[in-house]
Amino acid sequence: MKLNKENANYAVVKTAFHGGGPLSYHRSLAAATRALRKWQGIGSCQCGCGAIVPIHPQAADDLLAAELRGAFLSGVPSGERAPLLEDLPDWAPGMSPYTIAK
Repeated sequence: MKLNKENANYAVVKTAFHGGGPLSYHRSLAAATRALRKWQGIGSCQCGCGAIVPIHPQAADDLLAAELRGAFLSGVPSGERAPLLEDLPDWAPGMSPYTIAK
């Protein structure tokens, strides 16, 4: 079964510089981390390229716990809970290239 926002816990989402939008969906934080690192390793871009975005509140709590242990995955300041996928802004021309957008 293909993962989507209905059956996954996390999405790897591109920055506005790369056109925004989900790149992939994952059930585990480990799988999402691998996908993010792979996406960030393409080319020599300096925008961050993307972030892991939780889809459900429990996934947001798990992501925050991982970041408090030293991971930097969501692109939000340390100690803050990442916004859910549904709460991200829609991509629009002229937005900051560093914005994580859907």
